[in-house]
Amino acid sequence: MYKLPQGDRRVCITPTQHAKLFGGKRPPRAIGHGKYAYVYPSRDFDRVVKITRDKTDLAALVRAKGHAAPHVFHVYKLAQARKPLYALVVEKLTPLKRSQRAQEIIDCFGNNPRVLRVQCCRLRDRAAQRQCHQLLRDLSKGYRELRKRGIHVKDIHAGNVGRDTMGRWKFLDLGQSRVKLLTKTLRTLAG
Repeated sequence: MYKLPQGDRRVCITPTQHAKLFGGKRPPRAIGHGKYAYVYPSRDFDRVVKITRDKTDLAALVRAKGHAAPHVFHVYKLAQARKPLYALVVEKLTPLKRSQRAQEIIDCFGNNPRVLRVQCCRLRDRAAQRQCHQLLRDLSKGYRELRKRGIHVKDIHAGNVGRDTMGRWKFLDLGQSRVKLLTKTLRTLAG
């Protein structure tokens, strides 16, 4: 058994599961986490492995199909887990740098995500102002795209926003969206 560190807990996966998800011999270190999920580096440089217990996040990411959220390459249900545990191989996004100003901008957007809030980007530096407008345009467009797919993003904060390799801003976490999990989309990754 391999033990993957997850904060104060550990998730045990079998050598077969480890080889399929990570390829290497050592358990990887988490590169990010939230309340229900941890993210680990993948054997592919442009992908990460997200291990989660949150069925709504999993279901919403699959339904989003890469629009305004990371593209999902593979979805697995880990067989030996007592509680349902899922592993997703997803597109790697660069998270928004956490700062007080970034949080204020995202909070301003999150208060009314249906409307592009120009007043959220009152910055002195023109380059920073342009980046802020791009961030809000992408998130506003993404929010509308996800709503069309029946996904209601509720957990909007600076830690749940990331940029893809093309420079588009996307939502990292779609938990709390109340999307139902279709079990036919899952492959069981046995031990």
